[in-house]
Amino acid sequence: GDVLEVEGPIADFVSAADFTVAGWDVTTTATTTYEHGTVANLAEGVSVRVKGTTDTAGVLVANCIAFEVENTVRIVAQVSTVDADNGSLELLGLEVMTDEFTRFEDDSVLPLREFDLGDVPVGNWLDVRGYEEPAGSGSIVATRVERIDAAEQVRLRGPFQYTTEPNFAIVTVDVTTSDSTVFRIENVEPPGDRLTRDMFFYLASGEIVEAFGDWTGTALAADRAVIK
Repeated sequence: GDVLEVEGPIADFVSAADFTVAGWDVTTTATTTYEHGTVANLAEGVSVRVKGTTDTAGVLVANCIAFEVENTVRIVAQVSTVDADNGSLELLGLEVMTDEFTRFEDDSVLPLREFDLGDVPVGNWLDVRGYEEPAGSGSIVATRVERIDAAEQVRLRGPFQYTTEPNFAIVTVDVTTSDSTVFRIENVEPPGDRLTRDMFFYLASGEIVEAFGDWTGTALAADRAVIK
């Protein structure tokens, strides 16, 4: 009767009704729902998150199975709006939706053990990880929401979107740059990590980038932009 949530790669896969995750025997039923895949995607080694209820034999009967997706978006900023009833919030002008698989953590000076969206007032600083769904919509699905202490800068990571130099966009958020903006590429030894603005725009196409700076209310004024 216990409600459990486990995550990890599928092991000991026999069938959709007989496999293990994180050491737990798992079974599915006709009412099991799936996110980012179907029952046909269950297989040995596939990373999943399973939420369900244990039966009398200690088997986790899955209510919902979510297949792992890449967290391409990260937002570190203050919350501008919160709708706990709807499971949504807004940061840097982006709508962020939470669901039953969103993990909530409190790493602020308050460190609440039991923490969820209802504990987040407007103005709190959050570190949100997630992904855009559907692509190009500007709507973010959060896999993790972490409350943090106030940061010196906001930061936004996501797919690079070309607009008009010297500016660009991440997801649907405008990012402005200036002559003082530092451009870098990650995982390259200094000083080779420094880029000119032209090199940054040339290399960033199709990549994940991250911008650090100040939120003006309509755009992120970047003092640093990094190709991840």
